[in-house]
Amino acid sequence: MNSSFESLIEQYPLPIAEQLRHWAARYASRIAVVDAKGSLTYSSLDAQG
Repeated sequence: MNSSFESLIEQYPLPIAEQLRHWAARYASRIAVVDAKGSLTYSSLDAQG
């Protein structure tokens, strides 16, 4: 396994959906993702869950 990937696993051991819920609770109004059509905050991304 790639050492960078292993570092990420150690840093974020939760499944991605659960980790996003934690980030949404902590960083609700911060931008989570950006694409050509716009951006989503952590809370709006979590609400789409």
